[in-house]
Amino acid sequence: MDAASASLPINLANLLHRRGVESVRVEFKAAWDPETTGPQALKTICAFANDLHNLNGGYVVIGVAEREGRASLPPAGLSPAALAAAQRWLRGNCNRLDPQYQPLLSPEVVSGRHVLVVWAPASQLRPHRAPDAGRGTLRYWVRLGADTVAADQRGGLLRELIGQTARVPWDDRRALQGSLADLREMTVREHLHEIGSGLIAESDATEIYRRMRITMRVNDHDVPRHVGLL
Repeated sequence: MDAASASLPINLANLLHRRGVESVRVEFKAAWDPETTGPQALKTICAFANDLHNLNGGYVVIGVAEREGRASLPPAGLSPAALAAAQRWLRGNCNRLDPQYQPLLSPEVVSGRHVLVVWAPASQLRPHRAPDAGRGTLRYWVRLGADTVAADQRGGLLRELIGQTARVPWDDRRALQGSLADLREMTVREHLHEIGSGLIAESDATEIYRRMRITMRVNDHDVPRHVGLL
């Protein structure tokens, strides 16, 4: 395994082997194709952002195949051109989500091969909709186990989604009386060191907090979420 990710708040090897992260929160895509992989990934990103079961979203790993429920390693990977194309496509098409939502795109190197990790945490603006295929009907996508399904085609599932997302979990809410000064940078860095995240190399503590999603932007400044103060 190559160097730790400089962007993800999780150890890359642990993510690929699904250690410390539920298997239903990781989806592998063997290759990149804008006609097939793209729309599939977009629906899964939407489902992770909707976070029906409050698992804090999930990850789509492009360039790594799945075999018998496990990542097939070493990966086939992506060519540099495909890696760049996938990022452009995803950034552009995530603007088509309703409301718009942008996941974190983290290019990584695994066994000398390029892969793209897409981190889609739970959204503050959920529920979101994404096209069914291409420029098809917008639907509310959710995860049921390891599958991405349309909530509006599953009876009461849409009502459950709307009811669930109307109640933002306490951990994700803004700490009304808190400030960035209340966050303990050393504790955060100790956590990153323990899990082997390359994010620890970032010198700007505020940037670390943003990437870990333990703060949120309000007007022109950052404020902590409750999870960051725990």
